[in-house]
Amino acid sequence: MAMAYKVPKNPHGAWETTVIDNRMHKTHNLEVATNLPKSKGQDTLIIAGVEGVFIYRPENGSLNRRQVIGNEEGASDFVGAGEVRSGNLPGGGMFITTVEPMHGNQLVSYTPPARNSGKRLGIRNVLFDEMVEGHALSCGDLLGIGSDQVVICGQLWLFCPPS
Repeated sequence: MAMAYKVPKNPHGAWETTVIDNRMHKTHNLEVATNLPKSKGQDTLIIAGVEGVFIYRPENGSLNRRQVIGNEEGASDFVGAGEVRSGNLPGGGMFITTVEPMHGNQLVSYTPPARNSGKRLGIRNVLFDEMVEGHALSCGDLLGIGSDQVVICGQLWLFCPPS
């Protein structure tokens, strides 16, 4: 279950909670992102778990949930994600990168499917599959080239989409 906590005036007192999503039973990490398409600069949650990766966008006083990573109909290669971050591609697109499975050995990046491809979830690209208990994932333009790179466990990965 994914929950939000409201910080009270006295942080040692009781914290008010709100259920974000009770359909996920094993989550591990999230990102508060503003770089996603259609975010309009608003904070958007990206939550990773066994069921997939979901984006939660504020709309009309509630959160709209949309799955962006997981198994397409009939597939079974996605077995859950632990860490999750989003990054910017050259040319203005975006990607999401994960550690799979939770605390797993794979660094994976996803790009949006092509329009009219029939796919609704991200296109999976395994960047590295020899980690031991993958953790500590981040994205940023460390090289100053106008797009983001992926950093994991002290290793720098530059993800560029196929042209």
